[in-house]
Amino acid sequence: MVANQASKAATQSEESLEQPRIPVPADRKVLETLATNLDDDAEEEQIVVLQSKANLSLPITLKVADFDSQRKTNYLAWEGQALASGAQPFEVRVEPLVSADHREIVVRGISEDGQSSLDIFRLVTSGTGLGLQYTRIFSQSVAGTIELDPLVQGFTSVPVVAEQTDPTSPNPLDTIRTIWEWHTQDSRYDVVRTEHYRREKPPETALEKLFAGDNQGLENFLRGPWLRLATENKETPLLLFVDTTARELVFATLSAQEVYHWEHSARTLRNALFLSGRNDMIPLIKLQLSVSVTSADSIEVATPDNPNWSGTFNRLSQSAALALTRTDAPEEPIAKVPKGLFHNDKGEQFNFNLPEIQLVQGGVSFTGFGALHRLGGTTVLQIKVPSTNGKQAPSRVYAFSMTEESTTSRVVRTMRLQEGHLTIAGWQSNSTDALRLEQVEVLSGVNR
Repeated sequence: MVANQASKAATQSEESLEQPRIPVPADRKVLETLATNLDDDAEEEQIVVLQSKANLSLPITLKVADFDSQRKTNYLAWEGQALASGAQPFEVRVEPLVSADHREIVVRGISEDGQSSLDIFRLVTSGTGLGLQYTRIFSQSVAGTIELDPLVQGFTSVPVVAEQTDPTSPNPLDTIRTIWEWHTQDSRYDVVRTEHYRREKPPETALEKLFAGDNQGLENFLRGPWLRLATENKETPLLLFVDTTARELVFATLSAQEVYHWEHSARTLRNALFLSGRNDMIPLIKLQLSVSVTSADSIEVATPDNPNWSGTFNRLSQSAALALTRTDAPEEPIAKVPKGLFHNDKGEQFNFNLPEIQLVQGGVSFTGFGALHRLGGTTVLQIKVPSTNGKQAPSRVYAFSMTEESTTSRVVRTMRLQEGHLTIAGWQSNSTDALRLEQVEVLSGVNR
């Protein structure tokens, strides 16, 4: 089913591509076309991205088709090659990086040898004489991550930032950060700063094992829901769902969600993956993100095309060790998933519309996100409420069970929630009294 979905998305993407405006050699396959205005004239140009049919892993080729207004036809104005492999996820976009006058062509992807790559091409002639011409002003591949980062302070142009594992440190989370800046006098990006980022503590033993393992182990660690921590600029709750079975990546807020078919993943650092996919509804919309594991319960997510989705995310289902032990064991489905309002005579209420849960406890109402999952022999319900105004938000972990009794006139569902906490060994009780909540459904369809 997953393979069929991926095939369908790829077919839809190919059908939606604009046809190349210039002839394509018989030994090349068109991967992407992008119509955009690259210069100051009224006509849009077209970037055609090609792949070798003989060797799919070779670097991609870019061709720019320009329009000759006198001959009323398109012609090949410029051709160049990027480091990104045609067999790996890549992205081509056009944006101003070094000045407001013109936009550069940016190609981000994975090179033939599996490293993160970035190429930048700058316009040097704007359509007179030989037509549009570009020169390469940046081209690097690194065994780590490499991105354009407009948020780095103190630069007049958009800098390039690369992060790689520090080979001199025994801590696998320590990195070396290299920053390039555009230098007008040299017409290129040059290194302006190199920083060593040291973490105070080495990772836990379970994480060490995870980082030394393969991509599958790291993907399994990412499985499940993650909640972004609130910041001054990002107060809206945001959930990231990583579904390794259906191969889906889902970003969800209280009012909407976007689903992407997860197509590729590549290891960039010992603790990091580069993920890419296509929108479930509109396959031409791509998603690319870098995910770095920073602790047993937190990750750093960077989405260059949508900075509002970037940030620190905390796990809703805990433990790197758990992810490792479940690598080869499929997760048991939850037989009964609660829906609707459950309450008791103490005024406590749990209104389920997973992943959202509305609660009333101690006379206080709040809305949180919940996830049900199996942990050993226990069904666990985790609930997290985003913090607001710097105040600590409630977080709960319950052992969950639900029974159902039916008569000819109604169905009574009784939920038992035993509060506890998660450890490497699994769920452990806090030895408090269990919550008992009830939902009564009249078979005519009226709840009370």
